[in-house]
Amino acid sequence: MKCPLCSREQDADAVFCTACGKKIPRCPACGTVLYKRSRFCVVDGTPLPENLFAGFPPEPEPAPAVSMTAITSVDASSYLSESQYSLYHTPDRIMDGDLATAWVEDGTGEGIDESITFTFDSVYLVSGMCIHAGYQKSAELYEKNARPASLTILFSSGETQTVTLQDVNGPQDIVFPAPVETASITLVISSVYSGSKYTDTAVSEISFY
Repeated sequence: MKCPLCSREQDADAVFCTACGKKIPRCPACGTVLYKRSRFCVVDGTPLPENLFAGFPPEPEPAPAVSMTAITSVDASSYLSESQYSLYHTPDRIMDGDLATAWVEDGTGEGIDESITFTFDSVYLVSGMCIHAGYQKSAELYEKNARPASLTILFSSGETQTVTLQDVNGPQDIVFPAPVETASITLVISSVYSGSKYTDTAVSEISFY
């Protein structure tokens, strides 16, 4: 048996650890050694008082929930510049609260593998996102421009997820299978719904929660 507090090997019936000197935390009813904090014994369900875990290191504070004010930068692999019309579809357009503007990529073809990265000022817990895919300034522009059909989401923790979007001119909520602690989020265009006129892929707005 290993001591739950210092991980040194002990006799199976040890009451105190011979290495750290602390009392081995056990269930008061069945004697099962307790290796992590719990409200109940996993063997017999006995309620466990908090003082049994006094020798355990404090649990880390969970990351706070993300807020859009925590985003310090938005960078994209490319963006479309239409200087002749004084239109610049820069990545910051994706979070300006205005559906009449959009981030529009300027890569080869329909923008497969083009990406946009949101960097936060710290590590946050992110549960999902709301996205207005496509150029949602008008129904006409929505149909003319390509819009994402699926996205690969990359987190600073190393986790990845792939999400599928509907081809709808309106908001879509994407709830992650489990909240993720991350300092940045990168969205990579994996597939698109083709536009009737333009090959550029657009995203009008996005927010995280």
